[in-house]
Amino acid sequence: MVSSYYWANRDREKLPDFKSWCLSNHRLVDRNHRQYFIGDQCVIDHFIRFEHFTEDLQDLEKKFPALTGVANLFAGMTAKKGVRPKSGPSLVELFSAAPEVDRLIRKRCRFEIETFGYQGPRLEDT
Repeated sequence: MVSSYYWANRDREKLPDFKSWCLSNHRLVDRNHRQYFIGDQCVIDHFIRFEHFTEDLQDLEKKFPALTGVANLFAGMTAKKGVRPKSGPSLVELFSAAPEVDRLIRKRCRFEIETFGYQGPRLEDT
């Protein structure tokens, strides 16, 4: 959701309030589910995650040797680079100011959190 927030607002001079933007765009939280679920059944055999992109592609190459070289084709890809500002609020600061958004993500992305072992930021008391 943080990446979506920065991407959607990349051309704005001033960023909107994170909490308000996320709650107004809550449909984005679980938008990938329609791509890998049919009903309640996950139909994906192999996930490729941005944070483990090369490693996951290499694992796919091992499973399907005909795909050897795919990881090299994507080695220079920078799909999520340069959009989030180098300075600004941390994840902890963003979500501490928006605990409703944190709860929404934890609820609607439970599959990803449990499947991939994701952990959200430890929120500060505000």
